[in-house]
Amino acid sequence: MPATFRNLLQRRQPILLGDVPPPAPMKSSMTTSRTRVEWERAVVLSVARGIEPDADKVMHWFSCDVICELGGKTAQQLVEEGATARLLDMLVTIRSGHRDR
Repeated sequence: MPATFRNLLQRRQPILLGDVPPPAPMKSSMTTSRTRVEWERAVVLSVARGIEPDADKVMHWFSCDVICELGGKTAQQLVEEGATARLLDMLVTIRSGHRDR
């Protein structure tokens, strides 16, 4: 897990993690990368469900809706590219009521 993402989670752990387990130890870099993406995806979806309880809407947002302020990419693209910390910053700001959806 990238250090910046780990630091973000440590600072905001009570807000973000809920029931999402930490990633398991890995043996290869390919497996580590895939597991990182899967775990970060679960964290993003968990936080998003705290904003929008409808799971279908959350999945549509995650895979289809582009986020203009984050480069016109979907949440899924951002997670796959390793920009999860930026995405979580945005979601936490929305969830805390400091900005609109």
